[in-house]
Amino acid sequence: ERIAVTGKNLDTMTSITEYITAIAPAAKKYLDEAEAAAAGHPRYLARIRFEKSKLYQMAATMDMWFPCSRDIVTPELRSANLLPNGSFEDGLKHVICNTPQYDGCGEFRYAISGDAYHGKKSGRITIVRAGWGRMIMKAENIVPGKKYAIMAAVKSVDGADLMHIWYQAERVIHLRLGDTKGEWYRFKVENVIANASGEMSLYLTIHGGYPKKGSVLFDDVIVVEQDKMPVR
Repeated sequence: ERIAVTGKNLDTMTSITEYITAIAPAAKKYLDEAEAAAAGHPRYLARIRFEKSKLYQMAATMDMWFPCSRDIVTPELRSANLLPNGSFEDGLKHVICNTPQYDGCGEFRYAISGDAYHGKKSGRITIVRAGWGRMIMKAENIVPGKKYAIMAAVKSVDGADLMHIWYQAERVIHLRLGDTKGEWYRFKVENVIANASGEMSLYLTIHGGYPKKGSVLFDDVIVVEQDKMPVR
């Protein structure tokens, strides 16, 4: 029923969040009741527990990607940031503007925008020709094996909707965000384990495959030790 109501292809974190928010509490309740009712029936239990695991994976998106109107970043977190220019207040200093080098890699404009979530500036990538464009940031003083949290404020404008955040820790992970319709959204991932080299690279990326227009703004990009995060 929810698929019919939303008509959504659940291929971005935005669409998953919009899809799951309205039904997560009731779905958890019904699956718990089903699990209790299926006690002693291994085949039914296996199916119910599989569905529960998928639901919890989807529900986790609500804690990773949400409007900045319910932001969790505090001045204390910003002061503990291990990125040297996470709010772009020093322009593009410590930011590598990069277009991957392969056929059809596209063309982009990299600039500082006065449309900011925190402070007076943000980093903007604008599509000129379809392809991949990204801003790369590297955290400093990373301890191998230690856990970290990564956060960023993101906004899409003028029709851009294919944004990704990649991070390089124990392995390279990329997450497709989705159209924010001109609203600032917060990306957050916790308990990221730093790799053996002690590097933590973030790739703030726009994909101009379709539509071939628009800009994405990044701001308030933060990497902090996990034990600095507020306890919930």
